Amino acid sequence: KVNTDKELAINVTMGYPLSHTPICSYIKTLLQLQTKGRTNHHTWSLANAIQALKHPYTTELSDGESTRLIKHLTENNIYYPTDSYFSENEFIKTIFTYHKNTGDLLTYISEVTKEIGKKYKNNESKKFETQTGNDSPQRQLYAESIYIVHTIANRLKTIHESGIMPVKPETISRLFNQIMASKNIPLHGEPLSGIQIMGILETRNLDFKNVLLLSANEG
Repeated sequence: KVNTDKELAINVTMGYPLSHTPICSYIKTLLQLQTKGRTNHHTWSLANAIQALKHPYTTELSDGESTRLIKHLTENNIYYPTDSYFSENEFIKTIFTYHKNTGDLLTYISEVTKEIGKKYKNNESKKFETQTGNDSPQRQLYAESIYIVHTIANRLKTIHESGIMPVKPETISRLFNQIMASKNIPLHGEPLSGIQIMGILETRNLDFKNVLLLSANEG
């Protein structure tokens, strides 16, 4: 950490992995809930349900109702809760609405990311607020990650509706996770000033006055 009264200019050329953001873990959890958390008796698996309920995004958008629901389900040993347990809160009801078809599943992901995005747009998100305020790099990063995931869902939905990719929900879930794992969030900076943070291959044929080489081991 650099202590200085002057703002330090930093340019990260590699981007930030989408897989390291909260929205990525949340979408993975919801896809798992929809494809593997539903039983043949039209109930939900408690393990999958708790994973979705305890995520910070569910806690925030349900105004803390998810915490109370987790406590109720676990204390009463309700291992296979029905839809009625999730119907009191509007957002919880939304994420626990089962979608059997691929198109409906992608619409579901698109709508959830849209609701989360509204929180950031209206400056209502408190869970990931930092001391630097609404314009902090962390907040901007999370907002950008939500937009990217929303775009992925809409793009896959368009392809599926065109008939090019008639696949099952389980397949689209794996594909969605693979896309998120390979995606980077672009970080826009100034390449001609400040500290340049880049990958080792990007440094070839570049001439700098000072170079800091950090952990260049394999992997």
